[in-house]
Amino acid sequence: MLSISVWRFANSAWTKGRLRVEVAAWRGKPVSFRMIGPWTLAERTQPPPSDQQEIGWLIVIYVALISACAIAWLNRRARKADLHGAAKLAIPYFSCYLVWHFLLAHHSASQSEINLFWASVSNSGINAGAIWVFYLALEPWVRRRWPHTMISWSRYLVKGVRDPLVGRDLLFAIPIAAGMVLLATEYYQLLLGTSAEPHFPRLQSLNGTRLLTSEMLMAVTNGLFLTLLLFFVLFLLRWVLRKQWIALSAFIAIFVAIEIQGSSHLWQDGAFLAIFAAVWAGVLLRFGLLATMVVDAVRNILQNLPHTLDTSAWYMGSAMLPLVLILALAVYGFRVSLGGRKLIQVPE
Repeated sequence: MLSISVWRFANSAWTKGRLRVEVAAWRGKPVSFRMIGPWTLAERTQPPPSDQQEIGWLIVIYVALISACAIAWLNRRARKADLHGAAKLAIPYFSCYLVWHFLLAHHSASQSEINLFWASVSNSGINAGAIWVFYLALEPWVRRRWPHTMISWSRYLVKGVRDPLVGRDLLFAIPIAAGMVLLATEYYQLLLGTSAEPHFPRLQSLNGTRLLTSEMLMAVTNGLFLTLLLFFVLFLLRWVLRKQWIALSAFIAIFVAIEIQGSSHLWQDGAFLAIFAAVWAGVLLRFGLLATMVVDAVRNILQNLPHTLDTSAWYMGSAMLPLVLILALAVYGFRVSLGGRKLIQVPE
């Protein structure tokens, strides 16, 4: 199966047959496997490995968490904190994160299962607590300064997913997420051609329904956390810099400066990251928090899970399931957005 998949990729339109596969064996057992394409740099010209990107995100996350804890505590003392809204966000996040851990873990009938259980619960609780704190710090200020970003979320808190405005956000968020993924693919192919490294999805989801479900849950939890984190960073910049356009410019600059670390195409990657950050901020300010969370979750699923329209592929079922679920979510959003009205009005 592996050789067939590699042959298909090597003869795809992206690589145009210029992909070289190197396999090494020792005493009849494979010990090395790598694919070399037009984007692969010679080992002597590769820059040394750097963890500057991870350090940059760690700094942003810890600064945001410390600031969020202080602001949330002040909001709680002033009785401005929305505990109900924070719980409606943190509890589903905790559940998804916990189920993801359980599905991904290797279970055994031993005492280590107890340690696995408590480790999963603690990790889920810590991350859900961060989401809870971010929301408590954000909501009172956003409700005063950017109330339009919370309208659909407030409607969700009152009426749930049956509210027409919530359905509208679901309907708009899915094509926006698909457009962002398509933009990333076509952008690099247009500017760099075959010298651009293709995006390889996570193949772990092809090992069965359990791992496929865990990968989708991971995409959802990562999307929720990223949305709240970036929203809080944008809020801090707006609070410090006072002007919205200056805050947006600083937000894009910080995002590009962190993500561009280790890039071999600085100008191309910098331009794409700036466009991506601008589109993300535009979706947040135009459609609001709920739509942005859906955009990030769907974009993670489309980017990180393998897809195919080839009905003869052995992984057709696993690849189509996320697409079917996303399509069903879009259809549901369209139906709810009608508010009980008929799509086609028949005159009496």
